[in-house]
Amino acid sequence: MRERKELYSRPMRVAATVRVALTFVGCLVGAGFLSGQELWQFFGSKGVWSFAGLALALLLIAACGAVILSFAIASDEVRMDRIIVWFDCPWLRALVALFEGLFLFMVYLLNVAAVGSLVAQIFGLSVFVGGLVFCVVCTALSVAGVTGLARVLSGLMPVLIAVTAALACVSVATGDGMRFPVVKIDGLVSGNWLLDGFIYTTFCMFCAIPVLVPLQKSVPSARLGRRGILIGGLLFGVLAVLILLALATDPQVTDTALPMLTLAFSKSGLIGFFYAVLLIFGILSSGISSQSALNEYFTQRLPRARRFLLPASALMSLLAFLLGLLGFERLVGILYPLFGYIGVLPLLLLLLHAVLFYRQKKSRNKKRRI
Repeated sequence: MRERKELYSRPMRVAATVRVALTFVGCLVGAGFLSGQELWQFFGSKGVWSFAGLALALLLIAACGAVILSFAIASDEVRMDRIIVWFDCPWLRALVALFEGLFLFMVYLLNVAAVGSLVAQIFGLSVFVGGLVFCVVCTALSVAGVTGLARVLSGLMPVLIAVTAALACVSVATGDGMRFPVVKIDGLVSGNWLLDGFIYTTFCMFCAIPVLVPLQKSVPSARLGRRGILIGGLLFGVLAVLILLALATDPQVTDTALPMLTLAFSKSGLIGFFYAVLLIFGILSSGISSQSALNEYFTQRLPRARRFLLPASALMSLLAFLLGLLGFERLVGILYPLFGYIGVLPLLLLLLHAVLFYRQKKSRNKKRRI
């Protein structure tokens, strides 16, 4: 690890730590999180136990993130399927790869549903309109290879996060008390704070693994990587707490698909419109990125099918559009827990691999000293 450290000056190591922190936050924050829907279903709906489940999830997310990045640096592994399935088992490796593809599709589907709900909430139009326009735009841009636009739009994510935090702070400061009612959530969210905290962790980790593993190449050391993860986890936790407290000032907003957007409009029409525009840009960035990643996933495994990229992308968008008509709120309650349950196996395999790797490394070091 010393060789890697020597390539970086102190300012570069500080910059790398900050980059890891922001990247980790970016892995975990999406339309579901910033809208408040994700946090409300998993945690806010559990009354006084809301913050117990959130505290458990935040601790596990930070711990798992630190272990995963440290392990990726120590093993110098950059491929997600190899770090999860390190032994010779092609079918299990293929299963993990398939799950990765389904996960990308799930992200795209939720973006489609989120835009449909946003357009319906602001303009009173059918979710059909917003979802259809979004699918057409994302498909056209992703097939055309306009990945630069996604990168430009992703630059607005820190602004969206800052505005969300500011909105939450204003709501808490000006709100007339806080209420934490126990609400039954439809879908696959169990209602048990302990189980939902654990499942939320596995879901978040599967969001992070594809990014953290290749990220190790640009991290000076495991120590700085862990520090960046802990800082990112802290930022993520503060934002999550602020959003939950803000929603608790007016629990009625949780009856809508995008509670934080509803809360923004309750403060001011101008604030609500500004927040809606930022949400749209954030969702569009995620939509183009996930659709482009799906296209890359498709062509890497079937190179000869590149000529069918447009119809394949259109077919995926059509499926996402049709499923998106189920509604953003309902899909969050089904897909997030579903992928959380499925993600238990890959996460446990990765952590087992880390344990075995460090045990073997310790054994080799002992033999050298002898």
